[in-house]
Amino acid sequence: MLKILKSKKVIIGAVVILVIIIAIVAGQSGADVRIESVKSGAMQEYISLRGKVALEKNQKIYSQLSGIVDEVIVEEGENVDTQSQLLKIDVEDLDLALQRAHASYDAAKASLAELRGSIKPEQIKQAEAQLEQAKIMEAAAQKEYEYKKDQLEKARTLYENDATSAQELKDIQILVDIANDTLRSAKESTTLAQYNLDLLRKGVSSSAIEVAEANVKQAELQIKELESNIGKASIYSPIEGTILAKYAEERMVVVPGTPLYEIGDYHTAYVSVNVLVEDMVGIKIGQKAVLSGDILEDKEIEGIIYNIAPKAETSISSLGVEQQKVEMKISYDNNGVNLRPGYGIDVDIIRKENTTALYIPEEAVFDMDGEDYVFVVEEGKLELRKITIGLENEDYIEAVEGLVEAEKVVLDPESDLKPGIKVK
Repeated sequence: MLKILKSKKVIIGAVVILVIIIAIVAGQSGADVRIESVKSGAMQEYISLRGKVALEKNQKIYSQLSGIVDEVIVEEGENVDTQSQLLKIDVEDLDLALQRAHASYDAAKASLAELRGSIKPEQIKQAEAQLEQAKIMEAAAQKEYEYKKDQLEKARTLYENDATSAQELKDIQILVDIANDTLRSAKESTTLAQYNLDLLRKGVSSSAIEVAEANVKQAELQIKELESNIGKASIYSPIEGTILAKYAEERMVVVPGTPLYEIGDYHTAYVSVNVLVEDMVGIKIGQKAVLSGDILEDKEIEGIIYNIAPKAETSISSLGVEQQKVEMKISYDNNGVNLRPGYGIDVDIIRKENTTALYIPEEAVFDMDGEDYVFVVEEGKLELRKITIGLENEDYIEAVEGLVEAEKVVLDPESDLKPGIKVK
């Protein structure tokens, strides 16, 4: 029995010693914390935005007349200059109209000359023949116009029954418009021929001479207008750049306003960003910005704000909130950088900068009673330290007062940490 009691005392004693050793080890180990050193160097305060690449020189080309695309000369991606022809529009109808205009002009000049000279019987006969010819041309133009109108009505019926396409209907409408223009020109020629004949039959007066002179002038203007339109059939690039988009195809029917091309100059590329009005404080032309993003891989490009819109624009956010934003343009060196219009870019606008800042990770700072504090590790124990902060960004906070370089601060301190406790 005595041996058993002694054995129990020995076991109990060993257990007590083990508990004391565990307590000592635990007391020496301290709480687990993550720490980071206070660093010194350049620090920036910036706002992060999402921008888009755009071109300062960017222009869309539209058709200025009705017709059919005869030839497409350049394709997307090709470089052009102001001497480059882009496409040609078929102007056969305009050529015919120009021939008729020249004929009308010659007739008007001839009539004026006749009025200024003596009136002869053969002149009246000639005018009668011209009138007869004009009536024949008018009748032919009227017949052609009625035929085209009938085709259009049939095409509309087919379109309503899904038996023809909208494009085919549109093509026939173009032909009707051309026939109508021809008919109107023929009627004008008939009217002019009748007027000239009437003048000859009545004899010449000063007012008749003035009217004839006006007819000549009108014919001249019609010729110039047609020649101008024919010139518009050959489309040239208005700027030097690259074909960004091609909308025209051969045999496509176009009318005034039909888009044909979009041309842009990559050398005038910039990044456009929209900044909330409340974030505009301290931002001005000439400030630096840093461009980055997946399209740039691991590279960062420095940019400069060179334009700030004179007014804010109102927009609705994805959450339905009304916002006022100001557009800013940022230039950058695009040599060797293949940024295309429409690319999305991450933009950090540098608002303030300190080249000799003391800074710590932002997750080390916490608020207590409206003041900023950190836990500093001194000789293995926690010390609560009040600090004054300066610049801030997404990663770091500048410690203006309260810390010195190389001190250790605790990151993401737990709520149960207290000053004086041991840490590891």
